[in-house]
Amino acid sequence: MKRNPAAQRLMKVMTLLLIASFADCSLRRDGKENKWKERPADFHVSYNWFSGSISPPYQYEYIIEIGPGSQGKMVLSPTQIYFAGDALPHWTETFPVNDEDIRQLYELMAKSGVFERRWKEDLKEERIGGQARGMRVEGDGRTISVPTAMKPVDEEAIRNVYDAIESLVPKPLRTKLESQRQRYIEDYNH
Repeated sequence: MKRNPAAQRLMKVMTLLLIASFADCSLRRDGKENKWKERPADFHVSYNWFSGSISPPYQYEYIIEIGPGSQGKMVLSPTQIYFAGDALPHWTETFPVNDEDIRQLYELMAKSGVFERRWKEDLKEERIGGQARGMRVEGDGRTISVPTAMKPVDEEAIRNVYDAIESLVPKPLRTKLESQRQRYIEDYNH
């Protein structure tokens, strides 16, 4: 008994769908494969915070880096826009980050959709004069960039991740960096 060609194609499609349903395809919401199922060995996060527009020398920015490995780093500096040509100080401090904290951060990023969402810059939401935050995540040759200007719903989705990154920096280290910045402001004003 010969099968109908349309029925044969339907059987092939059904078989492929059945196989795919049992396979761990780990698809993102946009249908592409999520390659961030597990934390890469070279997992690295670079979080940037920028103060709002303030007169020099008060405007500043900082970067918090986590990884790769169990190392963290925070770099604080005056914002360069106002100091073109001048040698700007960059105050840098490193700190240890335990594996459990990195694991929790990675899980929070996964739950918050960092690895699934398609982060798009929305210039209509760009802050003029306000604080801004952004992030870049790297691992296994892949990069995810979270822009500073996003729709409020996207900002809400990433807020807990940003707060978790900020909380990894030890308070005494923050205090030390802030005191260096205060000395710079005093020197600038005198």
